Amino acid sequence: MPSTKRSRPDADENRAECYYTVRQRAATARELARHQDRKARRDQPLEEDKKAEWHWQTSPFNPTGFTKSSETMDLKYAIDTDPHMAPAQWGDMTRYNSFVLGKEKFYTDDFVFVANEETVKRQKANDGGANGSGPRRADNGWVARILEIRASDEQHVYARVYWMYWPEELPAGTHCGRKTIRGGRQPYHGQHELIASNHSRGSPSTFVMENRVADNEASYPVDVINAVSVTMAAEVNHWIETDEDDTQPALYWRQAYNCNTSQLSPAKEVCRCEMPAHPDKLLIRCSSPQCGKWMHEDCLRHDALMRVYERLGKKSPQIFEGELDGVKKEEPPPPEGLVSPPATDAEKKEAEDRPPLQQLNDIKLPLFVGSPRPSPSPAAAAAAVGARGRSSTPKKGVKKEPYKGLFEAEIRLDDGPTAWQIKDLRPDVDGGSKAWLEQAYCMFCSQSID
Repeated sequence: MPSTKRSRPDADENRAECYYTVRQRAATARELARHQDRKARRDQPLEEDKKAEWHWQTSPFNPTGFTKSSETMDLKYAIDTDPHMAPAQWGDMTRYNSFVLGKEKFYTDDFVFVANEETVKRQKANDGGANGSGPRRADNGWVARILEIRASDEQHVYARVYWMYWPEELPAGTHCGRKTIRGGRQPYHGQHELIASNHSRGSPSTFVMENRVADNEASYPVDVINAVSVTMAAEVNHWIETDEDDTQPALYWRQAYNCNTSQLSPAKEVCRCEMPAHPDKLLIRCSSPQCGKWMHEDCLRHDALMRVYERLGKKSPQIFEGELDGVKKEEPPPPEGLVSPPATDAEKKEAEDRPPLQQLNDIKLPLFVGSPRPSPSPAAAAAAVGARGRSSTPKKGVKKEPYKGLFEAEIRLDDGPTAWQIKDLRPDVDGGSKAWLEQAYCMFCSQSID
């Protein structure tokens, strides 16, 4: 693991000093086997050996993507004490299950926000006031999980923590399954998504950006933190991805980063593109009991627009039954007494204020049914190649969108079968329908989606 230490600037009144640092390493195969054997033999309790330099830390996270014993996030750690400044040796201090800060009580295994340089500056600017509600983001500090609480007295309370990553903090060269990613936020990461880790050597930002020397961004090895640096509790849920309908109202994690091996646990793949679900975007499930596959809305939209483009191209109008040569037949007037009364001024204004596609939702549009088993679009064909063993992650410039600027599609889930509301944007095409519905088809079994 690369060094993450920096020279510490002069202390100031806003910084909570901490005189303990953590060293960590991966457990050897022999240590791992011995630990597993001790767990299996209940006659030997797993008590801490205070005289030992290295101690065992069992990971509180259990990511579903790590299946091999070699991918364990358990590790060995040692704590160094500043003999001149620390109130006591770490092992000599009393261990507690909780501590109280202000009016709030924090427990072992709780998630908390920890102040950084930016939160201190903002608290000064806002005079300590809270800002906004809902899930807290990185601008409220780092997120950590409390592993252990120790204190020598009421004025010296410390917590040993694991850091949670924001996706932007994933290091370059991270391995995810058989792939190596460039690091940072991936396309499937949600707005309130975190990455669990066994990182306890300094803040994540320090670990990732050790060469960044921007002003006011200095970070310290604060794997053991002073309790007064905790700003508030953080609600963090574990998304197991067994239910794609599950929504995430708070912060959450589904992947874990193993700092010992630079491995990121894989997220569950869905759709023909074989990419994970984006929790902030819609997933659509095939209604066939024999299939039931989940697909990204964006992938289904691309598939529908490609079929429209392959059928109509740049010049052909969309003509339905009742239209000749692009000219729609005139329909007889409705029977007397069934004519709708003229719209009021308020109704007219409401219609004018609605966006064009929303107005189309109120109109009974013609439905283009097509073949019950449409031929695979280029997107589906490319995904099929990926399913045969090649990487299905599209490279830059490979995914073509010839329909862009010609057609738009919006999903309709309200009435009847799932359908795409197509809007024809081509200015040089005369006649035909300018808006219609297309049936939505599963990209796996090719059946229509109810």
